[in-house]
Amino acid sequence: MWIKKQFMLIFLMALAILLSGGSATAYDTVVVFGDSLSDNGNLFQADLSQFPDPHRYWQGRFSNGPVWVEYLTDPDMLNASLVDRAIGGAQTGGLESAELLAQVYFHINDTASPSPNTLFVIWIGGNDFLSGDRNAKASVEKIRSALQILTDYGAGRFLLLNLPDLGVLPQYSGTADAEAATNFSTEFNTELSPILAQFQQDNPQVLIYQLDIYMMFSEILQNPNQYGFTNVTEESPNFSVEDNFDNSAGYMFWDNKHPTTETHALIADRAFLLVDDTNETPSETPDEGSKDDDSTCFISTLLFIRR
Repeated sequence: MWIKKQFMLIFLMALAILLSGGSATAYDTVVVFGDSLSDNGNLFQADLSQFPDPHRYWQGRFSNGPVWVEYLTDPDMLNASLVDRAIGGAQTGGLESAELLAQVYFHINDTASPSPNTLFVIWIGGNDFLSGDRNAKASVEKIRSALQILTDYGAGRFLLLNLPDLGVLPQYSGTADAEAATNFSTEFNTELSPILAQFQQDNPQVLIYQLDIYMMFSEILQNPNQYGFTNVTEESPNFSVEDNFDNSAGYMFWDNKHPTTETHALIADRAFLLVDDTNETPSETPDEGSKDDDSTCFISTLLFIRR
């Protein structure tokens, strides 16, 4: 009888945590470095509200609605403050303009030492192929440098995302550049994973979570209906219609390279499942070809429908 009561108590406590949407690992702030995939209006404000086109992109986001880090920091997820340093068009680069290291130094110079409950996010690299020198190894090395700078500054918790298969973006799919785009993504991800593992080993005081976007996008492309999509190969037809941000037709991509806000919501779901880890053990990026278990896919699908 006592065992049954204890089991019921544990069950009710777990249910309460689940229904509250609260994180077992408390984050008070999420600091984001990256490009247009995480930019919540920074370039739009810096460009005096001229780019991206406000008639085709929602409130300065490179999408038809909020980007994934906005969903991730919502009260029903991490319930944390968002400090977004990401700039559309940014590369890993150097100290010029709004590149990764410039974003990092700007944040450090502008902000006091971080609290232990600050999560630092880095997602960047796609523009190194789209408009950069296409040197994946050099790009990853810049990310490692950013990690070291942030660690020296006092950062202790990190979430890093790899690249999706750039070759399947509507911009490249079916073109002569598709193979090169895919190869860049593969090389970038192959370089990134061991670099992060080694950094974690050399800095045991930090915690690094790796989110495998390459595998996640592959899952969506293979089973679009499971994630609520009807089209995963073309840009939304509403992108060309001014002031129409509706995606009820179920497109994965808003324009020829940026995801819809519905895709961003799925990314946030997966990121939340990863960093809301009660064991506080960093998850390693799956080997190429591996798949998450069905329960993870099912949870992401339910969260997509909820939105």
